[in-house]
Amino acid sequence: MAEQQEFVEALTTRFREELDRELAALEDAAVTMDRLEELVERVKLRIGQELQQRILERQPDELANRAVCPACGGQGRFHSSVRRLLLTRHGEVEFRRRWYECGCGQGFSPLEGRLGLDAGATTPWVRALVAEWAATRSFADVVQDLRRSRGLPLGESTVQRLAVACGAQLREASEAEGRAYEVGVLPTVLHHPRVIYLSMDGVYAPLRDPWKKDHSAGPLVCRSGECKVGMAYEVLLDRQGRPRVAWREYTATFQDIEAFRPQMAALAHRCGASTATVQVFLADTLACNWSLAADYFPEAVQIVDWRHAVSHLETVASDFFGEGTAPGKQWLAARKEELWAGKADAVATAIRDLPVLPRETQTQTETRRREAAYFTQHQERMRYATFREKGYQIGSGVMEASCRTVVNQRLDRSGMHWRQEIADEMVALRASCLSTTKPDLRFKHRPSRRQPLPEM
Repeated sequence: MAEQQEFVEALTTRFREELDRELAALEDAAVTMDRLEELVERVKLRIGQELQQRILERQPDELANRAVCPACGGQGRFHSSVRRLLLTRHGEVEFRRRWYECGCGQGFSPLEGRLGLDAGATTPWVRALVAEWAATRSFADVVQDLRRSRGLPLGESTVQRLAVACGAQLREASEAEGRAYEVGVLPTVLHHPRVIYLSMDGVYAPLRDPWKKDHSAGPLVCRSGECKVGMAYEVLLDRQGRPRVAWREYTATFQDIEAFRPQMAALAHRCGASTATVQVFLADTLACNWSLAADYFPEAVQIVDWRHAVSHLETVASDFFGEGTAPGKQWLAARKEELWAGKADAVATAIRDLPVLPRETQTQTETRRREAAYFTQHQERMRYATFREKGYQIGSGVMEASCRTVVNQRLDRSGMHWRQEIADEMVALRASCLSTTKPDLRFKHRPSRRQPLPEM
């Protein structure tokens, strides 16, 4: 007890000294709120770092020459006492710990195990903060914000490495959840909506082939790559009776559709698709959308996005009447009215009955055939009057906005281009951070060597 009291008194004295020093610096200057805030923040940082350092130094370490290996349960032998530098939320701290080596090839520190540390140079809290900020800001901006608000001296490459590592583990978790779903191991249900909306779309982002800044791997070759974004959400009415998204959950990947499908299915189950009274699958008319819906959500109400359907009518009006012409606008308005009433069959008939033009081009002939078949094929998904009566959403604006939010706003900024694997890990991170249910970003560091080498 006496030792603890002495420790507290020493810290109190140190705090008073720091405060007196800072207040003395203000005596000859105008005191503003900005200067006061800066003063208090500096004192907090210095005292916090010193408090953390002293408490860490007081932690008891293993004293025996043997200790139980956390990897295999065997007996590890004491190797040496080594120094450890660690970047925490309060700055850099230094301490010594006893290092043991086991016959299984693993090295470990009992003290680090009790402190919940791994081989990383940063604490899990710092990694989580970096990952959270990097999901919404450029790596350079994160570096500046960390220095300004936390006094943490991380470089841009370190920020990128931590964010990508977190995204990689989130990506692996999403893939594992999808594989488990395929064999009947279902994820925990997070939401219980009465009507659940499921939607998916693709959006392109700038990717690049393998390349190095010194051009030793050849010239920079950029290309566009499609990111598939899946979304589950619930729509409720606000106090004014307007529909609003109550919650949303995302999944996203640059991998192919076969990798995306089980992840989308697992996301839907996690969001309560299996217990919802109504499932609504709302998307454009790509075949992969409806095959996914048929395979995983056979009971879902399938709706073709209203704006997507109208765009097909606009194509017909433009090809046959000319873009922006009065006859074209009149024809388009009549067809939209029919479509709004859920009469997709009437729309298909009107397209087929367009008179053959004296100099009809092959493009116009193909447009008539293709678009008439389009509205015939999807007429069950275009029963818009019925859908509106039931209160269902018929537009995928939420999904389209989500594509911009999850992908474009972070990956498609001026001058950006990404390796596909890095882009995939960043969209996994961003999709998780932008979902209503926030992820645990305090990921474990995975050392590059099987046996970490302690700092001497």
